Formats: sequence, structure tokens, C-alpha cells
Amino acid sequence: MQLRFIPAGTRLDVQVSLDGSRAYTEEILFGTFVDTYNDLLFSIECPQLLKQSRVPEEGDFVRFTFFRGAESYTFEGKLSSIDTDFGKTLLYINAVSPIEKASRRKSQRIQVSLPAALYIPAGDQNNMPGEFSCQCTTFDISAQGLCLLSNTKLDLRHGSDFVIEIRLPSYDPFIIPAKHIRTGNCPQLMQYRHDHAFGIDSETSSSKIYNLTLAIFQLKLEGRL
Repeated sequence: MQLRFIPAGTRLDVQVSLDGSRAYTEEILFGTFVDTYNDLLFSIECPQLLKQSRVPEEGDFVRFTFFRGAESYTFEGKLSSIDTDFGKTLLYINAVSPIEKASRRKSQRIQVSLPAALYIPAGDQNNMPGEFSCQCTTFDISAQGLCLLSNTKLDLRHGSDFVIEIRLPSYDPFIIPAKHIRTGNCPQLMQYRHDHAFGIDSETSSSKIYNLTLAIFQLKLEGRL
């Protein structure tokens, strides 16, 4: 894939190197692809990056990831300049690597339609439901995350951390901390406008996904789901 095939408005996961090397921080910031100017030069918006304690400088390396369906695409760039255009602060970046594609579907997915409530985490407790965000429906579940469908556009102003609550007959609610990865126009079912991909922390939440899938299979065997 080439830069010119990335649509304007594509959401980007942004990681920056703070020391001039290519040792990127683990923190993922959210940016938006704006435009391309030649085969290498492009611009993005990333307000979070401009608010960092260390303001990005010319020559900093930046890594970008974006998603299309089950595929992820990653490439690197070097910051060329920062400028303001029509009231928007844009970062101009030269691509320094090819765009590499990888499949995110590394684990089996269970397609199942279940009601799911989405919450903002409660304060510092990222594993507990706080303020209600929206009602969704599951599309599929895997050991790495969940796909939820909704007619509501997510409010991401507070960040990408959410708590998903799924209720099954005869079971206590399944409470699953998850991180929003992307939102797209729902290609699966016409009655929903958006599909939302969420990833989970395999160390802390894999057992919850495992218990949820066991419960789903048990209810299906019993004819109750």
C-alpha cells in the first residue's frame, strides 16, 4: 500500500521516539491522517502529541498504525515540521519505511449476538464500570478482543479505556476491561451504523473471555441461547 491510498480522516495510532532513536514509547496517542503531498510527505493532526511534556521536534521518529477490517498496517515517519493551516495545527511527516500489513485475526472468533453495555471506567479503577457510555451488541468474541455493533458514535474524549458488561441468563455479569482500537461503518448488519473493535489485556482479562465463551457454549448446548 502507498500513502496516497490512505483516505483523509483515517484514524491513526501514534507512537513517538523521545530520544531521536526508533525506541518508541508504549503509550499510544490518537491522530488523524489529513493529506498527502507526494510519495513520501504527508500531514496528520495529533493534539495529544502536541500536549506531551516534550514537544515533538524536527527529526523525531514516529510510528503509525491504522486498521482496515481484520488487517493492521504499520509504517514509520520522521517529523519534518509543524505548521498551522486554517486554524488546525498539522504535523508534516516524511515516510521512512514501507507500509507493512499484518492480520489481527490470530485467534479463533466466536460470532455471537449478545447485548453489551459499554461504560467509562470508574475513576482510577479501569476494571470497574463507571459512567454509562452506550448500549451495544456483540458481533464476535476472541481471546484478543471483541467487536461490538451500535447505532451510537462513541465519545472518545476521555480516552480509549472502556469496561464492557455482558449479561447471560443464570450467570453473574461478565465485566471485561477493554481498549478501543478503531470504529468503522458497520459492514456486517444493516441495522447498525458502527462497528467498534476492542482489544483486551491478555494477562488480566483472558480468563474472563475464557469463562464467557464457556458460558456461551453451555447455554447453546442447553438451547437457552
